[in-house]
Order: sequence, then structure tokens, then C-alpha cells
Amino acid sequence: MPKAIQGAAMLGGALAMGTAAFFDPTLIANPVYDELMFSLAVGGIGMEAAAIAGALMTNPGMNITTRSPASPRQFIYGMQRVGGVAIYRSTTGSTHNQYNYVIAIANHVCWGIDALYLDGRKVWFDTSSEGSEAGPGGIIFGGSADGNNHTGPNGVQYNFGGLVYCRAKYGTQVSGDVIGDLTANDPNWAASASGNPYVGGCTYVYLKVEYNPGMFPAEPQIRFTTYGKPIFDPRTSTTAYSSNAALVCADWASDSVNGLGLTVNQAQLIAAANVCDEEVYSSVAAAYEYRYACHYHFDSVTAPSDVYSTLLQSMGGRRSLIGGQEYIVPAYWQGPSFNWGPGDLTSAVNWDSVAAFADNANRITGTYIAPNYPYNVAGNLYDSNGFFDGEIQDNFQFGFTQTSYPQYAQDPLHGYAADQWLNEDSGVIAAWTSGATFGLGDTVSYTQVVAGVSFASVWRSISAGNVGNAPGPTSAFWVNAAVPLPIELGLQSVLSISQAQRLAKIELLRRRFWGRGTIELGLQAFEQQNFDVCTLTLPQNGWAEKTLEVIGCTFRVISKDADPGAAPTAPEYRLTFSVGETDSSVYADFGTGEEQTIYAVPAIPQQISSIVVPPTAMAIESDASTAITALDGSVQPRAKIIWDTPADGFATQIESQYRVTGTSTWLAGPVVSIALNQLFIAGIVAGAQYDFQIRSLRPNGASSVWVQVLAATAGLTINSQTALGEDPQALQSSSFTNGTSTITCLPFSVLIGQIAVSLFPSGAVTLTNDGTLGGAGSTLAQQTTYYVYYSDPTVAGGNVTPIATTNRADFLGKNGLFLIGAITTPYAGSGGGSPVSRYAPSTATDSGSITTLNASYAYDGNSSTFASITGSYSYLDGATGPIGDCTFSGFPVGSSSSDRTLNILIGAHIDVTHGASAGSVVVNVYFGATKSTLATYTATTVGATLTQDVPAGTDISTISVEVVSSPGSGGTSGAISTAQGQVSEIFIQ
Repeated sequence: MPKAIQGAAMLGGALAMGTAAFFDPTLIANPVYDELMFSLAVGGIGMEAAAIAGALMTNPGMNITTRSPASPRQFIYGMQRVGGVAIYRSTTGSTHNQYNYVIAIANHVCWGIDALYLDGRKVWFDTSSEGSEAGPGGIIFGGSADGNNHTGPNGVQYNFGGLVYCRAKYGTQVSGDVIGDLTANDPNWAASASGNPYVGGCTYVYLKVEYNPGMFPAEPQIRFTTYGKPIFDPRTSTTAYSSNAALVCADWASDSVNGLGLTVNQAQLIAAANVCDEEVYSSVAAAYEYRYACHYHFDSVTAPSDVYSTLLQSMGGRRSLIGGQEYIVPAYWQGPSFNWGPGDLTSAVNWDSVAAFADNANRITGTYIAPNYPYNVAGNLYDSNGFFDGEIQDNFQFGFTQTSYPQYAQDPLHGYAADQWLNEDSGVIAAWTSGATFGLGDTVSYTQVVAGVSFASVWRSISAGNVGNAPGPTSAFWVNAAVPLPIELGLQSVLSISQAQRLAKIELLRRRFWGRGTIELGLQAFEQQNFDVCTLTLPQNGWAEKTLEVIGCTFRVISKDADPGAAPTAPEYRLTFSVGETDSSVYADFGTGEEQTIYAVPAIPQQISSIVVPPTAMAIESDASTAITALDGSVQPRAKIIWDTPADGFATQIESQYRVTGTSTWLAGPVVSIALNQLFIAGIVAGAQYDFQIRSLRPNGASSVWVQVLAATAGLTINSQTALGEDPQALQSSSFTNGTSTITCLPFSVLIGQIAVSLFPSGAVTLTNDGTLGGAGSTLAQQTTYYVYYSDPTVAGGNVTPIATTNRADFLGKNGLFLIGAITTPYAGSGGGSPVSRYAPSTATDSGSITTLNASYAYDGNSSTFASITGSYSYLDGATGPIGDCTFSGFPVGSSSSDRTLNILIGAHIDVTHGASAGSVVVNVYFGATKSTLATYTATTVGATLTQDVPAGTDISTISVEVVSSPGSGGTSGAISTAQGQVSEIFIQ
């Protein structure tokens, strides 16, 4: 018997024994039963798991609670209805009529559990009973079933009173924190010399189900509605529940243990998170919802890159690795950032205005995860049966299941005058010759294509009115050959039917703006990055500010040989950008009538061709942009294979192979999702030639023919241009009473790519006056931030000449210029005589519930940086939220013979949503124990300067400054209130 079948048979035997035990608990007391049950269940699971692994990969994670001796761990983002893994089971009671389960739900801390379902019936808990507790997010869960009658599927009443008890741990438990309720019922579950079953770091529950053949004729199916992993939000410096798609993607991308271990650019992340949090109106839900929310669960056997791809799909997102940092870009219109013209181009434009057939589409189909109906910002309004809080209101039959969303096309059904893209694809006309007969729905052979004919004057459709003979012995009958071209867009991390349709629209319009090409520019375009939008005016092409989106970039150096005896000729630098057409309409919100309900469009059957369509437009990239830098600083080349999505609605993966050119053995490369449109081959040698091939795969194992690129050279270049500081600790600055300042560069060494260089080996170099060696121009100002850089195109190092500037544009994006670091010159007064002293605090102490971010920035002498003291509240927090409270102290001991002034440079950011009350930022000053309030901000304020007189003779070491950020409260579901004080500088002068 095959293992999968044999395993299924064993599982069937175990299930039958378990069902019998539910009907007759006394059977369990028989030791023969225990031994037989163990051998059947463990043997069956062990063999069955391998057989069903492939099927589970179509929806990773656990939708129902299972039991396995070695199960993958589960991860949850956003809100999901999931099962878990029963890591411990026992029966207790005098007749073994109490079934005890320990069920691991997630491999991390969860924000809370909203509900427990047994066979699709929600368990309503008595919130005053033992075990009913709040999770990290304040959500009450667990305890004993309340003993009331409730409505289940099809209106059937049920009552779990006295039968169900549950208690949860949310991953925050420490060693020894064992659920005592289970220990009291089953002494085997207790800390002992051989183990401490506190299930550290995991969210899990203890569930007890009493035997009752009326309520539980067999072991129940167990599922939980769970609020998943708390996510860090750089906008508020807090970690809490969030379904913000950008923040979820960043959490996984930066996870060095389970995820991708990337460094996410925080400025771009904040912008992306703000886009995702924009509220858009859903006519289906009759409410507002977040633009891009992400809800997904999966297990640890899923490849991290596949998880990342699925998370990105929830916001139509793309990603790019720039300067060693991950940039996460949701689907939104950002407008042109650069404008180019004929004078900026360094070579002819390469442009293709016709789409490959595989890329074309005139409608989008696909699936999303339908939780219930509807789903919006207010949350999940219906339970798994489609009932609102247990009432009989069965208007939607889905409960967190994969479901087709309405097909999207810009046609009359969606509020458009005509099916414009289908009509645009109607350019193939077939001739039906005289004398032939045809019927409605007949297939027409394409025998002739006529150019230059006005199809509107001769075209007739095959309709009920013209079935029969061709119209005459000498005329031709023209048949429209246009067919729908659907593309499948699976959205496994989307719960909103409205969001799914918005993403389908973006996918369709991205494909309709199909012009693609390359433009070559000089170094003035170096700041242009992937997914930036630019305009190009090119009169010879008829382009007037044509809108283009950057898809990729390559860099090359053109060396010129000088005539013998002549001075060397400087090389030229070129940037080649891959660009594609785009437009603001791609990202426009729905117009009237565009959004459809789940019932609007019936499923469209599709015929499955037995021939798998191969990928098209395969290309290889291998240069500095595809290489990776290892932890030891070495640079390792990689080959990037890109392709256009094949016109096969059933292919799901791309398989790759490679070999050294001239050899016969193909080596296996990655197998990736077809939607990625790229994969990487590592372990290749720079300068060597390789053959590459890819093909399409369907889930049933069918594959296309191989598509090849032969004799491609693995490349590796070192780009010596950088915008990052090499060693900011190598800079020192001094200021003098004549009002001038100096900056000193100390010797140091740095690794650039694989090249180690030494800077200033002859000793420290001091910049004076105008920022150059020995210059005599305008002086270096005090209390000013300078960027110190040098020019070294050959990466030779040595005694280079440092240059100080206040303008980052002097060195950014310019090849061969290296930034040492930035430094702010100190203050020393002017006008002769003794220096005017300036004193700053030296310590910061938090007494609030949120840690101050970058506290030392409040006294670092740089007014362009600031410490953030944040208080935040969300609707899930309850009555109050965490408060930020930081005190700055540690001024030096001593007093002045003259009056001085305490200066506080501060800003306040106050933000509220959904009716929450506004918070406040309060600034208090203490002279010893005497407190005075300088300011109270209840609205956003930028760049305020607060002052307080310090009388002569005051010991300034007794002075301290307190900033308290308190959020508001109240509001409706989804309400958030934040208050943030931003302290740039505190000093006495």
C-alpha cells in the first residue's frame, strides 16, 4: 500500500476509535485502547504529513487544528481565522470524559484572540469566570462557556455551558509560567526536573471539552479568530497590532531569524505606511476602509521570499534594494520627480510601444480570502456562519475561505460606456467566404486579414439575426475575432473584496500602459531610483512630457584613449534606465459603479489547454546591482533572470537551470512564483560564461518548453560613489572667541567594496576659514552642520584633500566623491574677551510607559535632530493609552555671576482619528523641587522656542526639563490618538 494511502487508512482507524470514545468514554479506560490509539494516530500522522504537504502549500498555515509529532510553526499577520497544532492531549475525569488539548497557535506573541469556534459554532464565554483574561491588546478571551442558548449554522440552537473551558497564553509568558488549570486537571502537565512546559515565545491555549454526544458527536473542529503579531510603527515608535501592509512587509523583510534579514529604509517605510493607512470608501461595505491592509498566515516551511511576495501583493507593492537598504513601495501615484529633454539624453531612445501577447490583458480574475461580509475598518462584522454576533442573518456563506472576487474589466458592468480594452484588442478580422453556412457560436477559421479597410463599415457580428448563409455570392462576411484575455491575480493576504477589486484595477491598467524601453542619461540622473516617475519630452517621437516609471538601472563607464603625448581624457559615465509608461489614472480610486459585490459576476468557465505556454522576453542581468555583499565585506556575483509573464492562466511557477558554457550538465536553480518575474542564481564566478534556461510549471506538474539565454557573462563592478559616511568619528571641531571654527580630520582606514584604503596617513588635517586647506574666504560658522567629503576617483586613499560644505548636493550622486561624515561646529561666543559658555544636560530619564526615542538628540548640539517623546492610544487599549514622560537633567555643577537663559527648542505632533479626543504635550521646568509649566500643546506645532530666565547665582545643576506626551481616548472602532513631543535642543546660555 502506498504510504499516503496507508497513512490515510491509519488515520481513518484512529478517527473511528476517537469517535467511538466520544460516544462511550468508558472505552478509554481500557489500556488496550490506549496502546492501539497511540500506534494508529502517530503512525498515520507521520506518513500522511508528507503526502498532504503539497496541497497545504496552496494556502500555507493551518486552517484547522491538527496533531503532529513534528509540525511546522505558524506565523500570523493581521487578523486570521486559524487552527493550530495540538502539542499535548489527554483525557481525565473518573470516566475519562474530559478531553484536554494544548494547542499552539503561533510562533510569536499575538495581540489577542477574538473568538473560539468548535465545529463552526462560536464559544460565548462568561467574562466573570476564571480564565477570562485580556491579551496584550486588551481583548478579553477565555474562561468557561456562558451557559446560554445561541444560534448556530442553519438556525440550530446550541449551549456549551459546563462543557467548554479555555485559557490562553500570548507568547509573553516566562519560564515557569505553566497553565495551572491544566496542571490541576492533569498533573502530567507541570514543571518538573525533566521539563518546563511553558511553551515560551508561542501563543497557545489550554482547551477542555467535556463529553456530550448531543453537542460533540465526534472530536470538534477547532479554530480561532486571532489578532496576529504586534508590529513596530516608526511613525509612533510603538509596537502594537497593525494590518498596515507596508509595516507588515517591513516586519518580515527585516526579520533576521525567520524572514529576509534586510535593512528597511525608514523614511520610505513611513511614506509607504501613510499611503496604506489612507481611508477609502467602500460602497459594498458602506463604510471606509484602509487603502491597503494585509492579513496572512503561513507556516515555517514556506520560503521567506514566497511569503514576502504574497505580503507585497496586498498593496500592489514593489520593492527595490538601494544602497544596501530595502525600499518598500505600495501602489500609489507619486507624480513626476524628474523632467528630462533631448539635451539630457546621451544616446538614442530604445522604445517598444507594442505589448507582448503574454503581457496583455483586458480583464483581471482571481481570488481573495473572504472572511465574512462585509469587511471594513470597523472590523469583521459577521461570524463564520455568516451570522451577525450569533443572530440569524445568513446573508453570506463564507468564513475566511479562498473565494473568487468579481472579475474586473472596464466595461458597462463597471460603469464604462463600452468594454474599451476588449475593443482595443479587436484588431483581428476574419473572412467568411461566400456560399458557406454557419450557426450561432460556430468557430471561424482565420483565412484573411485585410489592412486599410474601415471595419466599422463592413463588420457584422455573429448574432441571432444573421445566422445562415453568407450575404451574397461575391461578398465577404467579416467576423470580429476579439476574445477576452484574462490574467489571474491571486490575493492570499487580502480580506476585503473592495481592496481586491482596487488591486485588480491597478494590475489591469499597469498592463494597458504597455510601452517599454530604455533611456540613457548622464550622472545628473543618478538620484533617480527604481519606481521614481519622470517625464521625457522628445519632439521627434511626438512626446511632450511623456510620463515614465523607472523599472531598473544599469551603470557603465566609457573610457577614451587620448592621443599619444596628450593629457589623459576623463572617462564618461552613463546611466541606462529601463522605463515603462504610466499615468495617474492607474492609481485613481473607483468611480461610480465600478465596485461590485461578491454576487455581481458569476464565475466564468475557462478551457484549459494541454499545452503550457512558456515565459517570454527572458533576459539576464549580472553586474554590481545584482551582486551581494557578504558579512565579511566580500562581494559575490549573481545572475538575475527576468521574464514576461506567460499567457497561461494556470501556470504558477517558473523553474530555472544553469550551467557553465561548454559543459553538458545542467544545474538546478530556484523554482519561484511566476508573479515575481525575476529570480537570482548565486554561486557563479565573475567573468565566466554561463547558459541559463527557464520554463513554466503548472500545479499538476505539466511544463512548457525551455527558453534559453546562452553564453551570458557573469559580471561584477565596484561603484566608488557613495552617499554614506565612511567614519564620522574621524571628525573633530573647535570654535573660538573670534567667532570662527575649525574642523579636524583624523587618520583612519576604510573598506570600499573589496578595497582597503588609508586616509590622512601623514597625520591629522585641519580645515579653516572657507573649508579648504589654508583658505582665506568666508569663515566656518559656529553651530552649523558641515558635511566633509573628498575626491578619490581611483580609490587610492592617502593624503586626500577634505572639503567641507553645508550642501549635500555638492557630493551626492557624483562618482568618486566620498563622504567622511557630518559634524556640527560648537558655540564659543564672539567679540573678544572670555568665551560665552553654553551648558547642556547630560542625561535623560523615562518615567512614562514608552521609551523616549533618540533621547540624547535633545542635547547633541545639532538642532536638526530631535528626541521623540510619544504617547499613543488606540481603540483596543481601553480607557487610556501609554504615556511618554522624559526628564532631561545633568547640567554641570556651578552658578553664574550674571543672568542666563534656558532655551528649549521643541515641536509637537498631535494626531487623532475616528472621534478620539486630542492628546497634549506639556513642557515643565524644575528649579530644584519648584515646578513651572512653560507650555501646553494640544495641536500640532512646528519649531517653537521656549525660554526661561535663570537668575545669577542659580546652581544650574538643580535645573531639569520634563516633557510629558499624553494621548487622548474614546472614539469609535479604529480610533487612534497620538501625542509626540520633538525636542531639538536644550541648553543654558
